[in-house]
Amino acid sequence: FLAFALPVCLTLALKVASVQFLSIAAAAKGVVAAAAHQITKSLLWVFGLLASESLSSTAQAFLPAFMQQKDQRGADQTLRLLLRLALLGAVGTVALLLLMTSQGGLRLFCEDEEVLKAVPVVSLSCCILLTPFTFCMEGAHIAAQRQQWLSRRLFLLTSLVGVSFHFLPQTAQLPEIWAVFVVYLFARGVWYSWGLWRRG
Repeated sequence: FLAFALPVCLTLALKVASVQFLSIAAAAKGVVAAAAHQITKSLLWVFGLLASESLSSTAQAFLPAFMQQKDQRGADQTLRLLLRLALLGAVGTVALLLLMTSQGGLRLFCEDEEVLKAVPVVSLSCCILLTPFTFCMEGAHIAAQRQQWLSRRLFLLTSLVGVSFHFLPQTAQLPEIWAVFVVYLFARGVWYSWGLWRRG
């Protein structure tokens, strides 16, 4: 039980740590940046996780049966379906976000123009596009009981994120800070995909 649970707990803790590194870097840029970051993070939780968590859970629910039966074809077909759903969910949620921002939806959070202009919509949109794919791949690894593999790779990526934020130029603002998080999500997705391909 512990061999399964501890790596899962570590993976969750590392994902939380990466977001905390992001928040620390944003807060260091002042009150306006901190407020804009809080709005951005709230939008990521809503739009980024809208499709992502369900895909990860679905992968963990459906893939183990195929894996236990050594049905590679069934597992591949299910994963491809989930990836198509991830693409659809990513595009749909980004479109919804852009519609919301174009119609002044950010004013639900505050009326301060300086804060609203500081919200890095482009970086946020990239994060939302990447999150369903990354979570889908993560769910596939958990379904394959590769939690230790996941936690080791995530530990390395989270460490690199912390170092990257530390060495960002002093002139870096919120879009650049969130761009680091975009790279982090992209690296997770690519590494998870490589891990499944290599295993298969």
